[in-house]
Amino acid sequence: MLRLEALGLDPEARVDVRVNSVTAGSLGFQPFRLDDPALVPDTLGRLVLAGWRNGSLFIPARLLLPGENSIVVSLKRSEFESGRAVFLKKAILHVRFAGASPANSAATSIASEPDLTLPDPLVPDPSLPEIVTDLPR
Repeated sequence: MLRLEALGLDPEARVDVRVNSVTAGSLGFQPFRLDDPALVPDTLGRLVLAGWRNGSLFIPARLLLPGENSIVVSLKRSEFESGRAVFLKKAILHVRFAGASPANSAATSIASEPDLTLPDPLVPDPSLPEIVTDLPR
């Protein structure tokens, strides 16, 4: 999962991501309301989102290679944007490792997950001690 914060985005702008020369998609940013005080006009009267906005994109593991990887983040401006600076900060790539070779990583990942199933509440579990309480009727 790629996460970052952007400042100065035009509402029509797009932030695209390529991983190892393969298009991974566009970052999704927080939605905003048209009466949001952070939606302000720039010097040319065009709307700009003021303040830092959180963006994220799920990157499938199949796009990542063993060893070094290349991640390119690019701004696709709208046709009428004024060209003002857009800033990015706190770019984080959160990666989940399966601990196995790519050929059998799905099977290993599933097998290594803890068993979170609960016993059937109607069938007593013989391994648990029986607790008896006297409740008033």
